[in-house]
Amino acid sequence: MRNINRKIYVLLLLLPFVMITACKVSYDSMLQDFNNKYFAPAVQKELSVNDEGFEADGMLAPYYDFYDGYSSSLAGPADAAAYNWKTPVPDSEPVEYRELCKERVFNFMPGIDFASGSETKVILTVTNNAGTEYIDSTIIRINRQLPI
Repeated sequence: MRNINRKIYVLLLLLPFVMITACKVSYDSMLQDFNNKYFAPAVQKELSVNDEGFEADGMLAPYYDFYDGYSSSLAGPADAAAYNWKTPVPDSEPVEYRELCKERVFNFMPGIDFASGSETKVILTVTNNAGTEYIDSTIIRINRQLPI
């Protein structure tokens, strides 16, 4: 009986090893096959203001959430002649704007450029090569800490 138990014990130890090494497909290729089957990436062309049918409402999402202390950025559409990122100055009558950036990518530090725990409206004005202006806005929400 003791001899049979020892053989079963050895068999149970060797069985997982044999099963793992007998597989001809690597772990990475199994993951890749699964991802390709269930999460096929959508091919997206980069948004350009010179494309036919370009709409300003697609430049920015309605809201963006950022976290205090992490460098962040927003990007406008490609191939524009000019970019202007600005935000309204609070409690100004008539409404005045503070210029933030005149480049395609607006880089900022939440908690420094925008107060922690705040919501700030940011307006992007983009001018294409023909001189047409497109305007879109978003709300940037600055959270104090990462969600757990």
